[in-house]
Amino acid sequence: MLSQLIIKKFCKTRFNAKISKKAIRKISEEALAYLKKLSLTLSNLAMHARRKTILERDITFLNDKLSGETFFHINTIRRILKKHTKMQVSRKTLNLVGLLLEDYLSGILEKALSLSRHAKRKTIKEKDVLLAIKKLEKT
Repeated sequence: MLSQLIIKKFCKTRFNAKISKKAIRKISEEALAYLKKLSLTLSNLAMHARRKTILERDITFLNDKLSGETFFHINTIRRILKKHTKMQVSRKTLNLVGLLLEDYLSGILEKALSLSRHAKRKTIKEKDVLLAIKKLEKT
């Protein structure tokens, strides 16, 4: 699971918002679920190409607008991907997976922040995160 401290720091630096402990825990669980689903997709792409390594081009196949450095620790992402795919992952690929994760979590946090502001609260609560996830799954 991603560190709750990292999730809290990510929320603070990107959105300058307070977030409850339950909401941080829920976002951390959602991030892990997203990484599991992503790792399965990436390993299927690599196996289809008859490779044992997930490469950068597998991720650019999914999303070609990624660039920059990830906020999350690459070793954490490597450990999670290795646990769920049993495949090797290049360093550039890990950075791109981190960027995909940032993009996904940013969408959830933006929606949760707007829901908490609509309720006239300064702190994002767990119910805001749950509603944001539901609304983003519908689209």
